[in-house]
Amino acid sequence: MYSASIEIAATPSQVFTVLTDPGLLKQWTPAIVEVKPPDGGLRVGAIAQALVKEFGLRFSIELVVVALEPAARLAYHMTTPMWSVSITS
Repeated sequence: MYSASIEIAATPSQVFTVLTDPGLLKQWTPAIVEVKPPDGGLRVGAIAQALVKEFGLRFSIELVVVALEPAARLAYHMTTPMWSVSITS
């Protein structure tokens, strides 16, 4: 298991906005080339897709929202062609 944390000078609402606004994703994930937000908006069970370019490779990722508390908590399962991971923020 891997775990990481960081303290930043921002409110939980500000952080949540950056983590969930497709237009802002490149600010914290520069490898993202394109994002397809989930149909029907952000909710548990929603599926978002993205195209990523890392280490010279382009590949698709799928993110499934598994927990959501607006402005407080977001958890999702991310699947790529190489690996899968569960992320909670």
